[in-house]
Amino acid sequence: MVARPDETPLETVSRALLIAKDTMDRQAEQIGALESEVHDMLPKVSMAENLIECEGTYTVTEAARLLRQVDGSMSRRRLFQRLRDDGMVEKRGNGATAKSVERGYLVNVCTSFTAPDGTRIARAPYALVTPKGLAWCTSRYCVPQRQLSIVGEAM
Repeated sequence: MVARPDETPLETVSRALLIAKDTMDRQAEQIGALESEVHDMLPKVSMAENLIECEGTYTVTEAARLLRQVDGSMSRRRLFQRLRDDGMVEKRGNGATAKSVERGYLVNVCTSFTAPDGTRIARAPYALVTPKGLAWCTSRYCVPQRQLSIVGEAM
């Protein structure tokens, strides 16, 4: 703000105070909108925290369904693609990579079955998501998009 040549110091200060008040009012509106959004997200956050604290593993399909509760656009295909892009699942096949197993995000499961002729046939390994992996997927694939939209609205 620049003082006008025909303005007294008192007028300059009063104009500065009006500008400051307008700025504070706009910020108060933005804070109120963000608080409302946080309040709306609380059930989803508590659901995600409960899932992370659980024991056991989830198939990628089950994990995608759980993540869909946080991010409505999540699907099995999208989750597999993102895991492949990040090097967590093999490019060809559905097995977990060594990187994801070492970090504790995924585990490999191999199953087998008995063919009608009595031979034992092993299926290709496939990835299961651990609770730690589910938390990582939530923060990596769901939360950043949400934060970007909040930051974008505040500007």
